[in-house]
Amino acid sequence: VYFEDRYLEWHSDILCVIGTGLAWSCQTWFVLIEAQRRVTKRRKQRQTETRRGSVMTPYYQIAVGLKTPKLLEAFEAHLVKELAVENLQFYQKATAFADVARDWTDATRKLRARRICDVYVGSNALLPVNLSMQMTQAILDELNSKRVTAQIFDEAIKEVFDLMNKGSYPRFTNSASFREVHAELEGSL
Repeated sequence: VYFEDRYLEWHSDILCVIGTGLAWSCQTWFVLIEAQRRVTKRRKQRQTETRRGSVMTPYYQIAVGLKTPKLLEAFEAHLVKELAVENLQFYQKATAFADVARDWTDATRKLRARRICDVYVGSNALLPVNLSMQMTQAILDELNSKRVTAQIFDEAIKEVFDLMNKGSYPRFTNSASFREVHAELEGSL
């Protein structure tokens, strides 16, 4: 960039660009560059450690967390604080439904699916889960059809799992309650 001499004024360690009013100290500039380098280095270090598994234990994975009773209890308490506990409750009820619904009669399957829908699916639900409109409509359409399959909630289960996996569970792993339970579990190994 070319500046005419009349716009540049040099001082010991400050370059003042009078025309634009910008002033940067060489020392300040150096500090900013060094801080950015340190942040980038730490970020790369964390990514490398995560890939190697030195920082990440299985408890950081939601699938493991949902099967570990102490973590599940702490995660549920965290979701209550986040006002999102319906996601976990729906996930648990819908997966339990999918596991055993094949053995039920059509009438029993429809009745149990309706109970889940009354609580978690649709705009009139008591604790509505955040599902896409298409997903909600597909579930309600199947519920109102003659035959309800054991797979009625399969896509919704995946959607809610992804929602928790990308949002609630990472926030939970950064919480003090997770660190407490994690330390307890790691200590018992």
